[in-house]
Amino acid sequence: MANKKNEDNYIHADTPAKWIKNSIDENLKDEGFRKILNFFVIFTPCKELSERAKSLEDVHGWNNTYTLKKAMRIAPQKESIFAFGEKWEEMKDVLIETQLVSNFPLDNENERGCFYKKSNQNQLECIFYHIRNCFAHGRFDIIKKKDDWIICMEDFGQKHRLSARMILKKSTLLKWIEIIEGGEKAFS
Repeated sequence: MANKKNEDNYIHADTPAKWIKNSIDENLKDEGFRKILNFFVIFTPCKELSERAKSLEDVHGWNNTYTLKKAMRIAPQKESIFAFGEKWEEMKDVLIETQLVSNFPLDNENERGCFYKKSNQNQLECIFYHIRNCFAHGRFDIIKKKDDWIICMEDFGQKHRLSARMILKKSTLLKWIEIIEGGEKAFS
């Protein structure tokens, strides 16, 4: 019984994910979406996740990533659309604080994300790691709104504990790719 009580301190992912409602068959034909999948899954900036990874430093020339973090709205922290938990025990509170629990993914007007950050990761690696996992494991849904898509994503770790949830626009992900691939010199 003590183990069950301990698990009440976490938000758990549904398996299968009941919130995933839309087919992606037609979306896979979209050139922009294919670009997103290629960048974040196959050519991910996370070296340890793909043999075809392209690191920010080596391939894209990003040695000082503060500018990139600012462009991605990670920095400065007070303007960030993202929150990070650096311990599993913090994740429930951080998910609640970012409003990614009770109405996920229905409350999708504002882009935001919440991530469990491992001690050996920086914030960029953490975000790219979780985005890659969401796409690679199919834990995302696409909601078409006006002239953009809202992409709702979720990742989980041990015992199905939520390790990330985010709501991002397709246009945001494409902008990030453009900035990253342009390199630090082009962006500066």
